[in-house]
Amino acid sequence: MERITPLFPLHLVVFPNSFYPLHIFEERYKSMIELCRANRLPFVVVPILSDTASAIGTLVTITRITTTHQDGSYDIIIKGEERVKILREWKHSAGYNEGLVDSVPDRSEYANSTMLAELEWKFKDMLKKVKLNLDENFWNNLMLSKTKAFKIAEKSGLSVEQQVELLALQDEEDRVKYLLAHLAALSKSLAEREVLLELLRNDGYLNPASP
Repeated sequence: MERITPLFPLHLVVFPNSFYPLHIFEERYKSMIELCRANRLPFVVVPILSDTASAIGTLVTITRITTTHQDGSYDIIIKGEERVKILREWKHSAGYNEGLVDSVPDRSEYANSTMLAELEWKFKDMLKKVKLNLDENFWNNLMLSKTKAFKIAEKSGLSVEQQVELLALQDEEDRVKYLLAHLAALSKSLAEREVLLELLRNDGYLNPASP
């Protein structure tokens, strides 16, 4: 479905049904967030790759304001709702960009059960090798998730470029295959375990007990 919505370019990817904290401090984006809050509107997080905006982004909603700072900035938590393609964009009078976007639906939300089980096993094995324990909320959310590849991707040490590639895939089985290949490559580079562990610890994604 086409719609006009504010655009927020960031060096990150928000996956559908994921939660992410943002610190809002620029005046133009404070204006954008205030508009979205007042009118209960979503906005689009547009991933930036090497100073170039991705054509695919994620429509997000504001779930809550966590902190309002003395300097007027504040912290919010957003939830990824659906992927969208940016058809065209222009400058809003408040300084941020807005654009015409259209939904990017999945062709299939289903993956081969054997492949999915293999992905979950390899994912758990990778976590064990880097000695990282995820809390119970993550596993509960994974169990309830229809598109498990996106949930596993939150904690798989993907680069922003890889996250954008995964986000653009419109078939759950293709996403599972992508992550299987990624985890296989990681298993060959355990000498970089500390680098990987740092990526996993600082991925930013949240897993609240009650989404």
